[in-house]
Amino acid sequence: MKKYTITIRLHSSISSNLKILKKEFEESTILLNALILTLSSYKELSDLFILNNNIKPGFLLLANKIELRTTKKLYTPIIEDLIIRIIPISHGG
Repeated sequence: MKKYTITIRLHSSISSNLKILKKEFEESTILLNALILTLSSYKELSDLFILNNNIKPGFLLLANKIELRTTKKLYTPIIEDLIIRIIPISHGG
């Protein structure tokens, strides 16, 4: 089975020592599950982004110029390497 790399880049306005996270997943993994598993690896980020096994509201999740939450792409299997940018909705600019 193929593996793909998910890279998460946190916006500079997010208060965290970590700004880039990377993890490999099998191609059948649902993108939301990959995000939650990656963010859950760090308590600081888990507390900030995850609630009830989902990404908290108030953040844009962008990959390939597409917002993943509103387009329902979060619920599809991973089919390629992705760079996902997490941006707070109120990032100030």
